[in-house]
This record gives sequence, structure tokens and C-alpha cells, in this order.
Amino acid sequence: MVKNVFENYIGYSAKLRPDYPDSLGSSISGWENVVKTITTDIPAIYKAIYGKVSGTMRNIENQALMDFIPGYRLIHIQELEQEKTNLDGVLQYCEEIEGLTFLPLLADYSSHYICYCKDESGAEMIYRVTLEDEPELLYESPETFLKTICEYYKQQIYFLDQDGFLDCDFDHLDEHLDKEK
Repeated sequence: MVKNVFENYIGYSAKLRPDYPDSLGSSISGWENVVKTITTDIPAIYKAIYGKVSGTMRNIENQALMDFIPGYRLIHIQELEQEKTNLDGVLQYCEEIEGLTFLPLLADYSSHYICYCKDESGAEMIYRVTLEDEPELLYESPETFLKTICEYYKQQIYFLDQDGFLDCDFDHLDEHLDKEK
């Protein structure tokens, strides 16, 4: 269940960055109405996340607490509608998106996104959307996405750099990915 996996993520994240969970804030009243401005059906991953936290504002004061995964912040619920508009601007140049619905979930400072995606059959996936390339499928399901992040914490693939920022050990990641094959 996505909700349980997200709660596991919060736990692993807290072990490495004790202040991070609090930096995400509490769920705000009416978050569902905000999500409904970008989609009619609220995906389970949005319920799991925004039912518990509000996210990270783009201009967070303590940048060491910005990253949900290295390089990407969890979009704050109050910025979700604007980020959807920005995402749609990026997607207008993509050719391979017919029949897919993209919703922003994570963002970086360069208008790159990790997105929830749903196809016409109802299948849910996680994609990366950038200005440079066509959307790239990352995970076959939102639950797999969150489970993978938890695994990266458990395997110490995610770590804090010398300045206290979340980083990724790409050599360890490659070893982990090779084992999965």
C-alpha cells in the first residue's frame, strides 16, 4: 500500500536527516481541493503524501532540507497548481505523450520533474520529464518508486555530503542496479 511505503520513506529519511520530516510540514486543510485543480481523480500517492505532509516550498530557507531525492524537492501543495502549469509548458514540446496524463510530484530548479503518470487503461507510472528529452519511464508504479527510494536509504546509496545535502553514491547505485538484473 502506497501510504505505508510513504510512511517508511519518512522513517528512513528521518534516520539520515532528523529535521527533514518536520520541514515537510503537516497536511493542510483543503489539500484535496488543490489537487482537484489539476486532476479530477486524486491518485493514491497524492493521498498518501499530501494527507500527511504539505511538501517543500521552492524557496526553502535551509536548502539542506530541500531534497526528497537528490536534486528534487517534493512540490509544496500550495505550489502544485503553478508547477502543473510549468510542467504542461515543458510537455507541449514532447511528441510521445498521447494517451498519458502527467501530474507533477517532484521538481528541481531547472523545470525538470518526476511525475505521476496515468495511461488510458488506468495504469500508473512514474516518469522523468525534462526540457531536453522526451519523457522517460522510471518506475512501473508509484509504489515501486517509493519502495526503491526506501531501499536506497537502507543500502546507504543515499547519504549526506560534507555540507549536509542529500547525495547519491552512483557507484553503489550501479552495483545495486546490476544485482537487480
